[in-house]
Amino acid sequence: MYRYLSKHVSKSFLLFLIGTIFILFVHAINNENVPNGLFLDEASIGYNAALIAESGHDESKQYLPVFIGPAYKSPLFIYAAAAMFKAFGVSAKILRSTSILFYAIFFISFIGITRELYGKRKSVLAYSMISAGFIPWFFTASRISFEVNSQLATVGVALYFIIRTFHSNSGNVSRNALLAGIILGLSMYSYQTAKLLTPLLFLLTCVLYARRSTIKKSTIFISAFVLMCVPYIYFTITHPGGLTAHFKTITYVYNNSITFLQKAGIFLANYWKHVSPSYLLQYGDGSLRHATGYYGQVFSIVLLLSVIGIVFHIRKKRSKITVLLATNLAFAPVAAAFTNDGIPHGWRSILIGFYILIFSVAGFHTLQTTSFKFKKPVLCAIFALLIAQSSIYTYDYFTRYARQSARLFGSHGMEEGILKAMELNPDAIIVSKSIYYASTEFLRKSLKPSVTYKIGNAIPEPNSCLVYHPIDDWNVLRSNLAYQDLAIPGAFIRTRCYLGEK
Repeated sequence: MYRYLSKHVSKSFLLFLIGTIFILFVHAINNENVPNGLFLDEASIGYNAALIAESGHDESKQYLPVFIGPAYKSPLFIYAAAAMFKAFGVSAKILRSTSILFYAIFFISFIGITRELYGKRKSVLAYSMISAGFIPWFFTASRISFEVNSQLATVGVALYFIIRTFHSNSGNVSRNALLAGIILGLSMYSYQTAKLLTPLLFLLTCVLYARRSTIKKSTIFISAFVLMCVPYIYFTITHPGGLTAHFKTITYVYNNSITFLQKAGIFLANYWKHVSPSYLLQYGDGSLRHATGYYGQVFSIVLLLSVIGIVFHIRKKRSKITVLLATNLAFAPVAAAFTNDGIPHGWRSILIGFYILIFSVAGFHTLQTTSFKFKKPVLCAIFALLIAQSSIYTYDYFTRYARQSARLFGSHGMEEGILKAMELNPDAIIVSKSIYYASTEFLRKSLKPSVTYKIGNAIPEPNSCLVYHPIDDWNVLRSNLAYQDLAIPGAFIRTRCYLGEK
């Protein structure tokens, strides 16, 4: 085996493979328990994915819908999770492993982008892997099951094939153009902000690269993208207002009580909040479901190198690719800036991190290829700082944040309580109506309780176990039935089993 590998596999590839496996392992380890409990949106995604895996219908009883459920959720992540459930069974671990799958796709595509743009130097490859592997923005997202992970993956792969088609002209150009159009079109179904940001990327690519000299590959790219958008267009026509219904609840755009100038002021203020140093380096997203609260969205060395990378692109006058990357970086906060809740918002602005990373690799490549005094110590210091920041952030994630997440995600203790209740074999397990419906139904699909499992009022019944919310269901304490509390350390959702009359 060693002789075969040494003959046919390069050391660089082995290092890349080992590094990738290690990074994916860190992203995936114990992801069903850290963060602890499924957030409401995760439960909804998991429930719809389980329904589709089972019968092809979502919770609205629609068969293989383009957009899913009464909230018209973006379908790509949900269908991927449904495929995972079909193959491996329904569970919280498999649901969150879908995010790892999309992260792996993004990670490999990002390495491909940096190789196409900045060459194959081992040090550049190593920097790309570490920075993309542990940047807080993507690390947090990859461990929870949100649709935004599918946007990061599809935009990454689409940009890789766009670069290979129009910039590098490497490989089978027609095939690359076809894949670029298909995957960019697929990103339209990934996350809400893609409805604005993906068309901007498509139009900018056409403006920059569609010429007589590129007529064949441009036609393939455009045709593939348009074809992929046909279901999206059809859904928009048949469901007028459906895709903007959620947006109207989180934006100020439709607020007639404020003037256009006031709206412009809000937009600029929101835009700044998403690119400000305090957001990127200090505090990050204020919601601890989107960030750990320990660090900003990116590491300081990554942001510093991205500034150097932007300067490098401008000075080298790599005009088209520079305009493509810089313009998309400038547009990345736009969708988030149109909203008025949770500002700044980590998921709606995640593509900022994507383009910052690309420019950061450009900055490192610039230092690597430029002769200057103390070059080697500077490069060593960059790696040392990047590894130190990555290690400290990761340690904090799996210690302090792991403990804190139990209350942040709102369902910790629910699954454990139901499993313990099943061991007691009661007549029924009753889940209080105060608990989010999708959370209840997802656990019905994943645990498949061996006893009667139902949703009802938080009213204790003899020979049954009640899963309840201790804040909303305080009347449970007034019951005159004897009970046994099933102790789940730090549980947010409680389970109480009633054994008979006092």
